[in-house]
Amino acid sequence: MPRVKIRSYFSLGLTETLRSCMDKDQALIIEIEPGAKVADLIERLSLLGPTVTADDVAMFVFVNGEPRTLDHPLEPGDVLDIHVPAMGG
Repeated sequence: MPRVKIRSYFSLGLTETLRSCMDKDQALIIEIEPGAKVADLIERLSLLGPTVTADDVAMFVFVNGEPRTLDHPLEPGDVLDIHVPAMGG
């Protein structure tokens, strides 16, 4: 099955299941279905870890260094960075 790499994931929370998906560089390696989009990956992550969905929070997703929307199609080997803006006062 094709895989993508997630380099920044701190905003997702880290469970034992997600820890088991880490490579030697501490990036998450996640299997995706062929034809998966960013939204599908976010949904898959919620099955593996905390129940956070794209509808719950604002998030910025970069695929291979470029900002992308939730409907962006993923390719095997893509590298993602997922950021949830911090708020406070």
